[in-house]
This record gives sequence, C-alpha cells and structure tokens, in this order.
Amino acid sequence: MKKSCIILIVLSVLLFSGNGFSQTTSLQKDIINIYPKNHSVFVNTKSPLIFNVTKTFINSGLQNINFRVTGTKSGTHETTRKIARNGKTLLIKPDTPFVPAETVLVEVIQKTKPENILLSYSFTISPNTWSLLSNKEMLNNSLVDAQYSAKQTSQSRESLLEDPNLPEDFPKYYVSEKNNPGAGHYFVNALSRDTAKAEYNLIIDTTGFPVFYQHFPPHHRENFFTYHPAVELLTYYDESIYRFVALNNNLEKVGTYEAIGYFTDLHELILNEDGSYWLFGYDTEPVDMSQIYPGGCSSALVTGTIIQKIDADSNLVFEWSSWDHFSILDADTGIVDLTKCQFDYCHGNALSFDSVGNVLLSSRNMSEITKIDVQTGDIIWRMGGYHNQFTFTNDTIPFKGQHNIKYLGSSLYSMFDNGNSRMPPFTRAITYQLDETNMTATLVEDYQQNDPPDFTPFMGSNQKLDNGSHVIGWAFNLEKYALTQFDINGNIEFEIKPVDTFSLISYRATKYVWETSLFNFNADTLDFGTNILIGDSAFTQVCLVNQSDNSIEINGYYCTDSTFTLATPLPFTLEGNSCDTITIRFKPVNTTPVSAVFSIYHQTDSIRIACQTRVLGGGIIDNIFINKQPDKKLLIAPNPCRTQCNISFNDRSAINRIKVFSLKGKLIKDITVNNKRSITLSKMQQGVWLVKLFGKKSFATGKLIVR
Repeated sequence: MKKSCIILIVLSVLLFSGNGFSQTTSLQKDIINIYPKNHSVFVNTKSPLIFNVTKTFINSGLQNINFRVTGTKSGTHETTRKIARNGKTLLIKPDTPFVPAETVLVEVIQKTKPENILLSYSFTISPNTWSLLSNKEMLNNSLVDAQYSAKQTSQSRESLLEDPNLPEDFPKYYVSEKNNPGAGHYFVNALSRDTAKAEYNLIIDTTGFPVFYQHFPPHHRENFFTYHPAVELLTYYDESIYRFVALNNNLEKVGTYEAIGYFTDLHELILNEDGSYWLFGYDTEPVDMSQIYPGGCSSALVTGTIIQKIDADSNLVFEWSSWDHFSILDADTGIVDLTKCQFDYCHGNALSFDSVGNVLLSSRNMSEITKIDVQTGDIIWRMGGYHNQFTFTNDTIPFKGQHNIKYLGSSLYSMFDNGNSRMPPFTRAITYQLDETNMTATLVEDYQQNDPPDFTPFMGSNQKLDNGSHVIGWAFNLEKYALTQFDINGNIEFEIKPVDTFSLISYRATKYVWETSLFNFNADTLDFGTNILIGDSAFTQVCLVNQSDNSIEINGYYCTDSTFTLATPLPFTLEGNSCDTITIRFKPVNTTPVSAVFSIYHQTDSIRIACQTRVLGGGIIDNIFINKQPDKKLLIAPNPCRTQCNISFNDRSAINRIKVFSLKGKLIKDITVNNKRSITLSKMQQGVWLVKLFGKKSFATGKLIVR
C-alpha cells in the first residue's frame, strides 16, 4: 500500500508540475516556454496557445503530434496551427473563444495507437464579461491621486518665443538654460489636466523653437509622443481610438499599434526594425480582496500588467502576465491602498531589454524593477520593492514609484526615481552599476534639481545620450520644470520651463536627431561672409526642395536672429517634387559675428512642419577690417581650369586659410594652412565657385571656373 501511494505521488508531480510535462521526453528540451502557463489565471477568452520552441521541434517533432484543447464549459475546440516568421514560435489558435471562468485543459498527443499524451497542463479563463473599453475609466482613475491636484499659478515670465503665428492656446514655455547642448530635438507632449483645454505633441529644437507641433482639440487626449530612430517613425497614444498612431518623417499616418485581446496601455511602445513591437495590455479583473488583505473590498476591481510582443504579421509571439508571477500583496502600500475597491497593484510603466534581449519591467506601484527571461518568461531577478534581491552600495535611499528603466550597456541601468512615499518626497534620475553575480547595485549617477530636490509624483523620464549627457523629463512637477539636460558632471546644458505650472506636462521627454523628409533646404549652412558693411544688406538664394508628391503652402518663417529675414513674399506654394528658389536677406547691425537658425514652415490650425538651415554672417568683424587693411587681389591660374589650379595673393604674401563656396552660399571647402605662399586646389567639380583667401591682416575674393 505504501509503495502504491509513492507511485501515485510521483505520477501526480510529473503530470501537473512546471509546464505540465506528463513524462520525461525530448519534448521537454524542444519546448522552451508555453503561454498560458500551467495554472495561469485570468487568461483572455481569445488567447492563442504560444509555444516557444526549438527549430528541431518545428522541423521534425511537430509533424508527429496533435493538440487537444478542451474547456470545462466550451468543450473540445478545433484549432489552427501557425508558425511565426521567426521560425521558433508555434501558435495554436482555437477556432472559437473560450467561455469566461472555465478551466481549459491542453494535451499534446503523439500520433500513435493507442495515443500517447506527451504533455498536459491547464489554465483558467478570466471571469470578465465586460468590453475592453471598460478599462478606460479604470485606467484614468488609477493615474492621479487627488492629493496632487493644485491650482494653476503663473510665473512673471513670458515665453521666450516671439513667433506671432503660434496658436492662442499653444503651451507657453521658455528656455532657462542653454550651454552647448549639442545636436538634436526634444520630443514632448503638452498634456492638460483640464479636459477642456487643447493638447499638443511637440518637437523642439535646441533654441526652443517648435519645428513640429500637432494640435488636438479638448476632450481628445494624447499621450507618450516620441521618436523611434531605428525605424524612423513618430508615435503617440491616441485615446480617441485607444491605440498608438505612427507617423513617418513626412508626417503621414502610416499605421497603428495595439495589444491583442486587451485594452492597449499607453505607457510603452517599442518598435523593432523587423516590424515587430512590444507594448502593455491593461487587464482589470474582479478579486475578493477580503480574502487576501485585512479590510479588503469583497468586490474589488484589480488591475494587472500584460506584456506582449507582436510580430509584423500581427501574431502574438510572446505574452507575460503579472498574475502568473506577482502577488497582489507585492504592491507598495505606501503608494497603493489595498482596501480600495479599485486599484492597480502592479502598474507597468516601462519596458527595456538587456544585452541579450531579456525584458526589463518597471512596476511603479510595486517600486520594483524585474528582469524576465525572454525565452522562458521566468523571473531572473527582482530589484527594489518587497522582494528585492540586491544589496545597494553607495545609496541608502530605496527608489519609489519609478519610471523609465533603461539598460545602458556595461551593466549600467538607469531610471527616473519619482520618490513617492519618501518623507519628505523628492525625485532624482539615477543610474546603478549592477553586479548580477554578487547581486549588488552601486549608485553611479544621481541627477536632482534644486536643494532640497523637487518632487514629481508621477510620469517622468531619464534618457542617456551618446555623449554621456542625460535628458531628464520632469513631467508633472509642481516646481515648474519641464526638462533638463545635464552633462556628465551634472552641469545644466539645456533647460525648458513652463510659464504656467501645468502648461507643459509631458509623460516623457526624449532627445533624438530628427528632420522632416517632407521638404528641406538643399544646404545645411548659408554663409553670408564677413565683408558686409554694417547697414548694408546681402542676399543669398537657396533651394527649398519638396520631396512629396503633393504641393505644400509655405506660410511662415522664424529666425533666432532678426538680422536674417525672408525676402521671398509669403505665402507661396511649393509644388510637389520640385525645387523652388527662395531669397534670404542679411543686414548686420554691429560687428559681432552672427550664427543663427533659420526656419521656414507650413502651418495650419492643427499642425506645423518646419525645416531649418544654419545662417552665418557678420559685419566688419575680422581683425583685417578692424585694422582697416585694404583688400588684396587674388591670383588664380589657370582660370578656367580642369583638374587643378594655383591660388595666391598678388603680392605673394602668406596665406592662413581658404574657403570655397557655391554661388548659392554653401561651404564646399574650408582649409587652414600655415603661412603658405600659394595653395593648389584639385578635384573640383565642374561649375563656378566663389573663393575666399585669408592672410594675417588681409583677404581677397574671386571666382574659380572649373570645366
């Protein structure tokens, strides 16, 4: 009798443990991960069965097995097999949905007589019967606590921008710090806490000028506007359709992205070059919290986090559910009240990936960062929160309510530490060096604003740039900071502040190099030269290229220095696939060299699209002019030339520098030399070129003809 009991126990363990393998077979080696997992709960009624498998299984094992899927209420389901384009994901799709609250048994059966069950496991379907959109109200209710509402106050500052063409309801902001921030554009969205106010998606250059904005009317909420450089797409979350919208660099809508089987969460979207993407599903389920937590609500609605990867064919190839791996009691009770009848215990707000593609999940309401094995779905480690596995060195302050986890390489992990439930609460942008063998986390970067530091209760971002600088998006910050760029030493390189407390709230603030491909200048720089007398005007023509098939009305321009103006009358029409010449005027007012950004744009009530070029010039600014030395003559021989020519001053005096320009003002060559008597130019393209030769206290100009 004792022996029989032991055998029954062993069989039971083999049948129901782990993924549910009923016996030891090669199948265990070939099936890496299954979703839904054995004993999964709250599974979607339309969920496919996802098998992450080896190619051996696809090539040889699959043809010898069948899949039997049986629901306790819905009965046996016919299924369809599909292999995803990655060649390692097998999808078994039931032809009809499961029934809410039923248990589903999955059996993998070897094609033999009698049949041999190789694998057996079960999961439970969600009892939900409401529509996906019912999650919208729950999502909105979970975002903001009433304690952070505040009356709008205004600073006694006006916006730096003096562009009269900006819409009346455009968010007012100014650049408070600017110290060589480097190339790039800042991507933000102006969220309104007042649903009666309009919202904007914005791309702002390093002068503070909005090269792009997208206006949305009141009651049309937009979130998480950013750029994806790898695929050259802009995306934002549109709450009117509850999904992400993608724009190409021509600002045309080219697609949408949404979760499969769940309400699409607005907190994350990652686009891959192969057409696949990652995002969150927002899943609210009924839970009797009175059985779980003292004073809990017996009819609570509790929200969990679903992670999905969807391939370019719209196949769900990876899914991970917080219900399978976290407990509701993992919630940080300094942030979440578990006695409420509606709450989000996890609140996933960011995804990232380590060097081998494992998933990093930020769960705000658990104050936890979790690393997940992308192959098996198992948790690798947990950092922060009640289940923290790391010892923190050089840091005695636990992160709380964090956002925007990122892997930076070299075992460095950054995040935006909101600091909820700290006393007093304060916010910082931090980076840890992780030793995943000895499980230590060493604080190596800590960016804060002011002393004592300010507090952002929710949202926010921390982006490391290629040069080591960080762009910090302060989001909902009552101390009136929108974004700050710090260098590696903590010095401020660039900062934008809103004029009003709530005029520029952005979920994240990011920086990337971007320009529209709709239309642009054919020259990156226009140099008007240094020999223009104060009060005189110089005119340069430049081509504006329309790269689209449609005509564009150009109806506005802006320059960061008023000495440069557009001489071509506005508005004018730029025909499709054309290059039209416009004229820019430079009129210096003093001897200071001028470097400015010239923008020209198309604008309507709902959108602005600008292209830009840099303009350079100066009055009498060189020491050669200050010392009032006369111009010298330039000798070019031969002229016209074919392959090369020699250039010198007529008196053979020393040359320090030579510049060659196109007739449209584009700098072609800029050569610095050390007191040579002549310079040889070679390999010039055919055409007419403007040559400027500089000596220590003199200069000369002339035209070079190349045939």
